[in-house]
This record gives sequence, C-alpha cells and structure tokens, in this order.
Amino acid sequence: AGQTRAQRAELLASSIERATARVAEGLGIKPGSRVVRLETLSHADGKPLVRGTGWLPETRFPDFAARFVEAGSTTRALKTYGIEDYSRAVTRISSRHATTEEAQYLRLAPGAVVLVAHGIDVDAEGTPIHTMLTRFPADRIELVV
Repeated sequence: AGQTRAQRAELLASSIERATARVAEGLGIKPGSRVVRLETLSHADGKPLVRGTGWLPETRFPDFAARFVEAGSTTRALKTYGIEDYSRAVTRISSRHATTEEAQYLRLAPGAVVLVAHGIDVDAEGTPIHTMLTRFPADRIELVV
C-alpha cells in the first residue's frame, strides 16, 4: 500500500474443486471438501507482480469469484462477507526457477527466479479462511516478514 500509483488484480480462472490434503490442512477442513479456487494476476503500475492461486471453503464463500471480480481484490471481496479484517497465520517462503506459465504471466526471462509464498489467512476468531500459493518475480519485490 502506498508504494504504487496504480494497482489492479485480475481473475484468470476460477473453479470449484475438491480440496487436496494440503489445501484441506491449510483450511482446517476434510480432504475432498469443496473449495473455491482462484487463479489471479496482480499488477503494480502496469507491471505484473504477483501470480496467485488461492483456495477458500465453498460452504463459507460460495460465490467468491464473482465478488472478487466486482471488488477487485481478495480483501475487498472478504469484506462483502462481513470479514472486516483478517491476519496471516502462516507464511512459508522459498525460491525456485519460474515455470513456463509463470514466466509468461509475470513477463520474465527464461530461467528467472520467483519467490514462492505459501500462506494461510485466518479471521478474527482464528478460523482459516484462505490458503494461497503466490509467486513473485525475485528481482521486483522484497518480502519482509
């Protein structure tokens, strides 16, 4: 916030799918439960900055994709469900070479490195609401935890 003149998030794809063991663990639900999956690309000052994949429990957020498109961000979409604030419970950060798809979306040269963050967001009661995998161009961002 406050570091860019223009921010924009776009929804690349969305689906309802069954939670894998990893997604279910992050959301505190049973494996195989239905989740909303979002594929997003966020821009700062016209440059792609974040390629994200997020999962939310379908029972709590059944039409999240539509609300994300209308609101323009995850935070604003969560507010439409009455979630005024939330916090990051866990963030695991690593790095690796970008996949072909990531390099395409983030406009990276072949062999570029991305920072990869696995995160879990919780509501005010500590209930997991969102788990995500985000990829950042390593040469465009600094993560401070």
